[in-house]
Amino acid sequence: MSAEHSDLSTAYVTVTLASTPTANVCEGQEVVEVYASTPSESPVNFLLRARSGTAMASSLLQKQKDQLVLVTGELLIEDKNTTVLNLRTMNDAFDGQFINEANITGRVCKDAKAAEKSSSVNVAVNRYSVVNGASKESTDYFRVRGYGKLKDRFEKLSKGSLIELSGMVVTMRNREGAEYIELKARFMQVHLKSKGGGGGGNSTTAPNGSPGGGGGRNAGQDGGYQGGPTPDLNAGAGGANTGGGGGGLQTGEPYFNPTASGNPSNAGRGGSGIVIVRYPT
Repeated sequence: MSAEHSDLSTAYVTVTLASTPTANVCEGQEVVEVYASTPSESPVNFLLRARSGTAMASSLLQKQKDQLVLVTGELLIEDKNTTVLNLRTMNDAFDGQFINEANITGRVCKDAKAAEKSSSVNVAVNRYSVVNGASKESTDYFRVRGYGKLKDRFEKLSKGSLIELSGMVVTMRNREGAEYIELKARFMQVHLKSKGGGGGGNSTTAPNGSPGGGGGRNAGQDGGYQGGPTPDLNAGAGGANTGGGGGGLQTGEPYFNPTASGNPSNAGRGGSGIVIVRYPT
C-alpha cells in the first residue's frame, strides 16, 4: 500500500480471520471486508477492510477462514461498536505470534475519570475521507486507560490538550454488557497543553475571569483580564502559545473618562497559538 497516509490512529495486530473475505459496498465505495479477532483470552474484534481494485484487496481475497495474519492499518470506530482497520500492510503470521499495538494522536475531550488503580480519558481523533467525490470529516472517540505513573499524568491533563498515546487494544464491557474497545496505554507524550480560551475579567486590576469572559485557564495569563473603568488600566493580553483571547473593556471602545487624567484604556491582544490543518490526499 502507499505510504502517503498520515493516519492519526493506527494499529499493528495479529488476528485470525473469522470467515472468507468478501466484496461489499461502504459509503458508495467497493471494498473487500472480513471480520477477524486477536488470538487471546479476551479477543478484540476488528473489521478488516481494503479498497477494491488495490493490491491489498487482491491479497485479502486470497486469504481463508481461520488463517492467522499480521496486519497494520488506520484504526477507526464505525457505528460506535464496530472497530475497523483500513489495511495498509498484511503478512502471514505463525502460531504463537501475538502482536497488539495501537497509536493515536488527538485531543482530550473530557477530564480524566479516576478509579482505584487507574484513570481513563476520552481522546477525540479527527479523520478525513472522500465520499462520492466530496470531502467528509468525522471524529472517533477513544477511551484510554493508564496505570501507575500514567494514572497520575492522566489526572493532570486538561480538556483540549493534544496528546499522543501508544498501547494495547483491549475489549471491555459496559454496565449493559455491550462491548467496546479501550486502549491500555503504555506511553504518552503531550504535544500541546490546553490553556483555555480568552478571559474577560473584573473591572479592576485583579486578573480574574468574570462570568462574562471567555474564561482562560489561568486568567491574566491564558486569557487577558478586562480593562477599565479608569484610564491607563489596559486589558491583559492572552497568554503566549495558548491561543487565549485578549481581555476586553468594560465599555467596548477604548475607555476614556473626560473627567479623569491619563490615556484611554485599550483591549488586550490575543495570545499566539497553533493551527493544525489536515486534508485528504
